[in-house]
Amino acid sequence: HGFEKRFENTFSILVGLLYPKSKGSITINPDDIYGSPIIDANYISEKEDLDLLVKGVKLIKELSTEGHNPSFSKHLNEQIYPEKQDQLQDDQGIIEHIEESLMTIYHTTSTAIMG
Repeated sequence: HGFEKRFENTFSILVGLLYPKSKGSITINPDDIYGSPIIDANYISEKEDLDLLVKGVKLIKELSTEGHNPSFSKHLNEQIYPEKQDQLQDDQGIIEHIEESLMTIYHTTSTAIMG
């Protein structure tokens, strides 16, 4: 993903849609049928997908707030995007962050080696 490794012992919490409503397309390039296809990911074209992502970001912010869940928040000593915290104060800022950072992901759950 091109992420910079910032710490030795870390964990990540991501908001993801396992069953998005938005659908993209892959078509043959009519100008060069042997070349690369035309890919339109069409992410968050359905309002329901964007609404769920915004709700997920808000939930993570709430759960990680110091004092809200001490057994969880005590493990949070630095956020990966501290410079984004001002942007994440309202729905429009959260939407802008989602639009800037949205990506596909694999292994959406439970694939880390434990122990």
